[in-house]
Amino acid sequence: MQPAAADRGGRWARALVAALLALAVMYLIVAAQHFHWDFRVYYRAAATWVGGGDPYARGYPVEIGFVAGPLPFVYPPVALAAFAPLTLLPESAAVLVWLGLELGALIALVRTWRRFAPVPLDARRGLFLLFAFNGALYAALASGNVALFEALALFVGFDALLRDRPGRFAALVVATGALKVLPLLWLGALLVWGGPRRGRVLGLALGGVALLAALTAVLAPAYLEAAAAQLDERRWTNPTTLAALRDLLERTELALSPLAVYAVSAAAILAITAARIARLRPPARTLVPFLFVVAALVLPRFKNYSYVELLPAALVAIQACGRPARIALVALLCVVLPWSYLLVASPTWCQALEHALPVSRFVWGYTPLAGAFTLWLVYLARVLPAASDERRRPPLNGDVAVRSRIHRARELGDRE
Repeated sequence: MQPAAADRGGRWARALVAALLALAVMYLIVAAQHFHWDFRVYYRAAATWVGGGDPYARGYPVEIGFVAGPLPFVYPPVALAAFAPLTLLPESAAVLVWLGLELGALIALVRTWRRFAPVPLDARRGLFLLFAFNGALYAALASGNVALFEALALFVGFDALLRDRPGRFAALVVATGALKVLPLLWLGALLVWGGPRRGRVLGLALGGVALLAALTAVLAPAYLEAAAAQLDERRWTNPTTLAALRDLLERTELALSPLAVYAVSAAAILAITAARIARLRPPARTLVPFLFVVAALVLPRFKNYSYVELLPAALVAIQACGRPARIALVALLCVVLPWSYLLVASPTWCQALEHALPVSRFVWGYTPLAGAFTLWLVYLARVLPAASDERRRPPLNGDVAVRSRIHRARELGDRE
């Protein structure tokens, strides 16, 4: 293909990606009454709190075809203060403001990802980001969940940590923990990359966590009960290893405890991961996206929109594969790309298909989990060894001074 023709093709492909994203956003605006259900819960819970009521006392009805019954507010009470300013607007206007904030967070998130996934973001990869993991990106926008802000805070925090700014990392993780509890586990990264100040920073961060816990106990004792009721969520909305094991063991009627099998599986994944990292010692910026893949496999709750955190790892893994394996991996990660879009556009049609083919609900619901497991294998077999070899490779001329400068540059790159 001639360069001019290739350039024209690239422009058309980029225009197609932009048009698809714009079409999805316009649909979310035009049919806003059928979307943003999570944000509507945030808004109504904050309005109840501002009015002096108990936001945990009841669920909040939402007009979504595939959501049965009212949805509860399952976030710590500190989160209510973050959403309270939006209650000054009518709900219809607040939804549009929230969508605009989400799009801004998405742009910042994609820019931050490039520091961890040095892969050119062309039109093909743009299409992949739109459809991967059962449309996780679209699910985040359609639901109005805080997932994009959570992912942005975590990746910006890790970027700060690798730039030798552990305090900023700890502050962002604790702030994220004010919305969701499980991200607080990332504070453990301070023990590895926290530098000489890690003890003091970790102590301050744990003090912040203790303060959040105390405020929750005082202000919202009903929070834990509301949050615990969500732990058994399964399939499309929570494609985790624990949920898949519960469904699978119920279908096969095996006399095994799902919790016991899950504990053994998670321990095995963590042990294999730790052993591989200890042996290869890959660069930190290669390791961070991989850790999000591990988190998706071992955490008991990892929602469908949280899979946006795995997109940088997916881009790197696809780049590391040969052409046949690359095609197969993209096909696996996007195999059910219509479902997330059709589910919100035509829930009745999707429910009819699920009724006709009951197994489709299981396969479709846990495809993101299968994709995460495949990424884990690709990283263990290809990405981590290649990154480790690249880091250890000496300069071609063997000059000691050049080797020293390159080594220092790579260390600075890990920090940056």
